[in-house]
Amino acid sequence: MHTSLDQTGYQVILEESPQRVVSLVPSQTELLHHLGLDSRILGITKFCIHPKPWVNDITKVGGTKNVKLDIIDQLNPDLIIANKEENTLEDVQALREKYPVWTSDINSVPDALNMVTQLGKILAVEDDALELVKAVEVGFDSLGRFSDQRVAYLIWNEPKMAVGSGNYIHDVLERIGLTNALRYKPRYPEVNLQELADLQLDFLFLSSEPFPFSEKHIEDFRQALPQTRIVLVDGEMFSWYGNRMVPALCYFHELRSQLSNV
Repeated sequence: MHTSLDQTGYQVILEESPQRVVSLVPSQTELLHHLGLDSRILGITKFCIHPKPWVNDITKVGGTKNVKLDIIDQLNPDLIIANKEENTLEDVQALREKYPVWTSDINSVPDALNMVTQLGKILAVEDDALELVKAVEVGFDSLGRFSDQRVAYLIWNEPKMAVGSGNYIHDVLERIGLTNALRYKPRYPEVNLQELADLQLDFLFLSSEPFPFSEKHIEDFRQALPQTRIVLVDGEMFSWYGNRMVPALCYFHELRSQLSNV
């Protein structure tokens, strides 16, 4: 028997190394596949889109916010992997009544690396997990510091929602050397164009997810922010924690080069 505290402080009791796993978190689904656990994954959400084509053939258990409990019952998992922010407390509590549920709580890069380490232990792939952790640590150390520039990062358009402090994206922005101009606000605040203009931003990042900002949206901000450079960024690189953090480091190097070229 193995007992583990998840990142929310909940005690997860496992009789043996899990062989029937359901993942309710897209980035952690991708991580499990990367760690060679694909044959143990029986169920994922409809938002678990990587890696293709493997995800196409795995049973879908609904969305991250509306899990189909009856489908999970049919799968009869011996471990469910959830996330405090992406899944609802109601769903997690209902699942805990029947199954071991390990819930992550990711608000920083160290949180993400701790999650990788803990899942590696639980699923008996600790060496592979530690190798991934080391690669990410070395990669962030090699980034160095970017000259301080003020940025706001938008995740939604109507209403306009940005990244405040106390979340993973904020930590990534700061670690790659940018100053989050909304770091004094909690989590994901609503903002308007006048507020953004008052921040005197060097950059405005428009993320590709969860709202799919694209080139057509840049013009919507240009008139209000004539002195700000508006940049479309890959939301997966900024918000998917797990093995996606390795290619994200290459992406951050390229992004910093792009931002340096005015």
